[in-house]
Amino acid sequence: MAVKTRFGHFWYLPLFPTQSFYINSENDSGYDLRKIHWRSVLCAYLRVWMPLLFIMGVFAALDGIGVISAAVLLLSAAGFIASFKLGKKFAREESEQVRTMMDKHFGIAIDPLDCKHSMAEHIDLRARELSGAPVAEGWYRQVLKDLFSAPDLVELAILRARCEQLDAELQLQVCRRLNPQSANAALAGAV
Repeated sequence: MAVKTRFGHFWYLPLFPTQSFYINSENDSGYDLRKIHWRSVLCAYLRVWMPLLFIMGVFAALDGIGVISAAVLLLSAAGFIASFKLGKKFAREESEQVRTMMDKHFGIAIDPLDCKHSMAEHIDLRARELSGAPVAEGWYRQVLKDLFSAPDLVELAILRARCEQLDAELQLQVCRRLNPQSANAALAGAV
C-alpha cells in the first residue's frame, strides 16, 4: 500500500493538494482517505520543486553568484534526498497491527480509521460468514468486552470498531485490546 495525493497543478507542477488515497499496488485499487496526508504532500513538493530549484542554482552559479548559488544547490539537493526518507512509512504500533489484520482478512493493508468511506458493511459480512449466523447491530462492542471470543472474531471486531471514527471511548477500548500496556500508559498520562 502506498499513499498518493492528487494535486491541482500547473503544467504538472503540483500547486495545491485536493485528495489523498491509499493505493493497493497489486490491483491498483484506491481508497479515499478522510483527510489530506500532509507527509505525502511534502514529499511531492520536495520531489518536484527541489530539482527545479537545483537547476536554477546551476544557472545562478554559471552567472558567478557563488555563495548564494552554492547554498541553493546544497539545500535543494538535501531537500530532494530528504523526500525519500520522509516517504517511508511511519505508523503507530496499533495502526500497524490493524493493517496486518485487514491484510489477513481482506487482502488490503489499510486502517479503516483512516478511510473516508466506511468499510463497516464488508467487515460485518465477513463476521457473519465467520460466525455462521447473523450478527446483531453493535456486535463488535460485545466481542471486544468478551475475553473468550474466537481470535478471528476479535480481530474483525477491532476492525469494525475502527470504522466508528468519532467514538473516542470505543477507540480506546480497541487500543486496550491491541496493546494493554500502552493503553494503560496513555490512561496514566491523561490523569
